[in-house]
Amino acid sequence: MCEFCIKHGEGKKWYLRAKNYSIELAEELKVKEAAAEFGSNFPRKMDQGWRLLKFIKKTPKFLQNMTRQIHSMWQKKMHYGQIIPIEDVEEIFKMMSTVVRLPCLCRMYNTDEKNARYCMGITMDPIRKDYADTVDRTFYNGPDLHGLEYLTLDEVMKLEHEYEKQGLVHTVWTLKTPFVVSICNCSIPTCTAFQLRQENLRVMFKAEYVAIVDPDLCKGCKACMENCHFDAIQYNDETKKIMIDPTKCTGCGLCRIKCPVSAISLMDRRKHVIAKDLWY
Repeated sequence: MCEFCIKHGEGKKWYLRAKNYSIELAEELKVKEAAAEFGSNFPRKMDQGWRLLKFIKKTPKFLQNMTRQIHSMWQKKMHYGQIIPIEDVEEIFKMMSTVVRLPCLCRMYNTDEKNARYCMGITMDPIRKDYADTVDRTFYNGPDLHGLEYLTLDEVMKLEHEYEKQGLVHTVWTLKTPFVVSICNCSIPTCTAFQLRQENLRVMFKAEYVAIVDPDLCKGCKACMENCHFDAIQYNDETKKIMIDPTKCTGCGLCRIKCPVSAISLMDRRKHVIAKDLWY
């Protein structure tokens, strides 16, 4: 069980706890002000962050480790994420009264895709039109939020399944933890969080699950390997089957959709002997 489930989920999945989406919590933590600051200054903050990372990598090892620990503590308080499978994505959306499709800040920063809308802003409070207009103004230096797309449950889940087929990883994010603000659909090469993860900076948890394969069903076709972004699936030449490395598996579940015989499933990470304490 990840530490957020203990701290913010009463021992259950923290991102399925209704309180973490409540308007009362948002007002208490001043999330709206934080969102305006985060969105309008994202490029500048990222530039500063990468420059700082380059500097840190030149320092002694003990100082690097200490700095990474401090960064992780700050990240968990301000803006932290977790990988989730599509089943949990749907559970979250079912709780929401409003889902708004938004431009992806990471793609805007890392690519020329200035209006690639892969992020879903979510709230349990019905958003009035005048609130949307306010968001447009507060993000004037950030992404273009003109013509916000309000989606129904059926519409957003249709998109999420399309993203899944494209091999995008579903993630849930806080802003002023534990308040949850969005579901993102991350392309590994363009996602800042995954780039930072490769630099050993902790910005997200692995999923509450780990993938396992049924060797009796597996045909060894290797199709699942196409959707694994984390090098967690290997092919065994002796058994002619695939194997999943639980130390690398993030539990995103994308490998399942490629399997023609449904040989891959997700199990509770807490019940896996090897993966139960591997959250990063």
